Amino acid sequence: MANTGNPFFNGGFGNADLSAWFDPSKFDFSNFDFSKFDFSKLNTPFQMPAVDSAATAAMVEIQQKNLEVLAAANRIAFEGARALLERQVEIVRETMTEAAEAVTEISVGTTVEARIAKQAEVTKSVYEKGVTNMRELTELSSKSSREAVDLLNSRVAESIEEVVAQLNKAA
Repeated sequence: MANTGNPFFNGGFGNADLSAWFDPSKFDFSNFDFSKFDFSKLNTPFQMPAVDSAATAAMVEIQQKNLEVLAAANRIAFEGARALLERQVEIVRETMTEAAEAVTEISVGTTVEARIAKQAEVTKSVYEKGVTNMRELTELSSKSSREAVDLLNSRVAESIEEVVAQLNKAA
């Protein structure tokens, strides 16, 4: 192994058991009084700026608006999915009824040629109805998705403008 100059990469620690250095059983905090420890001194090396409560309130308000719009977009998406599912159930019911009627119509034909002609007519009708149903379902799905995305897009633009305005106030 090449010597990299870094003891972590070239095995310089040898057989040392680093996990023993951090063994919690070796620390005894039973006599330490945490109530007398001043935790505020921990922040002093970082020199954190004071927090402007008005700016914080404005940012919280911005995020609250974001969450409200997200909830509204979720409602739109959920309602769209519910409407789509309901329409799919209706289509299945209609299809089952029409299939039963088609079987009856095909079976009452007098000749084989008449039955084949009726079957071709029913097949064409079922295909056209299927294409129409697929278009309707696609439009339902697209409509709710478009509404939800448009709502989110407009809120994102507003939110960015609001955050920039807050940052400009602070500057």
